[in-house]
Amino acid sequence: MVDRGTAFLISLVTSIFVAIIINFAFYYWIEPALESKGEKVYQREAESKRDVEVPDLRGSLPSQAKLVLSQLGLSLVLEGEIESKDYPEGTIAEQRPFGGSLVPSGSSIYVKIVKGKKEEETLTLPPVMGLDLASAQRILIEKGFLIGRVEKISSSDIPEGHVVKTYPEAGISLPKGSKITIYISSGEEIVLVPSLVGKYLHQANSILEKAGLKLGNVYKELSAEHPVNKIIDQNPKPGEKLKRGSAVDITIATVKE
Repeated sequence: MVDRGTAFLISLVTSIFVAIIINFAFYYWIEPALESKGEKVYQREAESKRDVEVPDLRGSLPSQAKLVLSQLGLSLVLEGEIESKDYPEGTIAEQRPFGGSLVPSGSSIYVKIVKGKKEEETLTLPPVMGLDLASAQRILIEKGFLIGRVEKISSSDIPEGHVVKTYPEAGISLPKGSKITIYISSGEEIVLVPSLVGKYLHQANSILEKAGLKLGNVYKELSAEHPVNKIIDQNPKPGEKLKRGSAVDITIATVKE
């Protein structure tokens, strides 16, 4: 039988020996292995968090952009559509962050693509000449047009307040919602008769034309006071109102043959 003192001594020596072996193994095998594994994990984390330069994706298709970004460790997010005259339909027109920016690997790049243009609906401008203004406006609005300016012009053929013409002209195809200018009749244009008395016959035509009138009958009257062909009277009198194109009669001085 082993006495208690010997048993204690054997147990103590065994514990010390086991502790030495464990420390030796930890120092030479376990600790280096843990350090190596930790370095690899840290390296992977550092690589996953490295900054990446964002490429300029504008003008490229979303499928192309997605492939490029995946190779850089980035992802593509479509935010919607936008109108653009600079890039073709279906391609990327806007992005954030912008090209050239530095972002952490794994970041998302948000883009908007160019939406397709809707074909404009075209309509034929209906004829409204001769209609009163209210009727013409109603028809044009019902046909899908907007009313632009309303202008007055003189007309001897169309009653006052009725449509003389439109701009653009009737029969032309225009985009829906186009603005139409309506010209309505102000009636026949009234002009003032100029003064011809004291002028000569050869001057009468040009004066009347400038006033919107024409020369009518030319009467002759013997006169010892006025030179030959000088206008001594006119009808209508100066300052009276006439319709444009009306005639003015004159009387010129003459001498007895």
